[in-house]
Amino acid sequence: MTNDYFSNIEFEYTLGNANITIYFKTFPISDIPEYKPLHTHAYHEFVYACDDGILFEHENGTEKLSRGDAIIITRGYSHVNNGLENIRGFKIGIDMSKKGSGANDDYSELASVFENIKYEIIRENKEFFLIFEKINSCFGRDFAPERIKLYLKEFVFAIYDSLRTKSGIVSKGEIRSAEKNVSEMIHIELIYRYTEITLSEIARKVFLSERQVNRICEKMYGRTFNRQRSYLRVERAKKLLASSLLDITSISLECGFSSLGSFYSAFEAFENITPKKYRELHGEIPKSDI
Repeated sequence: MTNDYFSNIEFEYTLGNANITIYFKTFPISDIPEYKPLHTHAYHEFVYACDDGILFEHENGTEKLSRGDAIIITRGYSHVNNGLENIRGFKIGIDMSKKGSGANDDYSELASVFENIKYEIIRENKEFFLIFEKINSCFGRDFAPERIKLYLKEFVFAIYDSLRTKSGIVSKGEIRSAEKNVSEMIHIELIYRYTEITLSEIARKVFLSERQVNRICEKMYGRTFNRQRSYLRVERAKKLLASSLLDITSISLECGFSSLGSFYSAFEAFENITPKKYRELHGEIPKSDI
């Protein structure tokens, strides 16, 4: 695909079964026409602002970009960027197509992230800024297009990771590793140690978002993390009700419930009977509970 607007650098590279084309253009751009209607591209567009002043107009409104902001527009989405003739920054066009087949479907994983948005504004991303500084260092007397291409590849993956994190998408290889990490963490913290660990703490320990942890839990257990935690607490409570002489209030606290009411609600939700009735059917009942 040829496009004079991205005439500075254009190159292709292959990642697994994905063929990726990158178009790169720096601005200020002096030859922009005075009238700029809304338009679409057959590729994904990325705009990075080094100064304040870009106005991103699109079919649903207008957004203002500040220094350090970036915007990613998916192909086919109507938009126009105003102000490129006055400020510093750069644009990247990213096109991708499927090339053959293979065990690792890199094309589908990349496409699922980029095609999942219409547009996304990313504010003050330090990783983008650092890569831009690398790209900027390649201009001037020591113009180094090959190094720019290397940094642009790095940029594409930084964009991909940023979008993937926001959307909660995990690659196939990472899914297996993430599921193992989440499962082990739940086993250690909730089954072995009986801790009060929260969803946000689990997510932080396994380097995932809360949304990703919940998706993994729903896939593995059919429940969100919080529901799985309640289920494990009820399972432990059932053992104590059947085999110990602890009173029900003590059991509820021992199993991590904040109140007797929350214990009864969770227990009845999973077992359809009260803890007291369960003990009558399956274990010894202390006189204090009769």
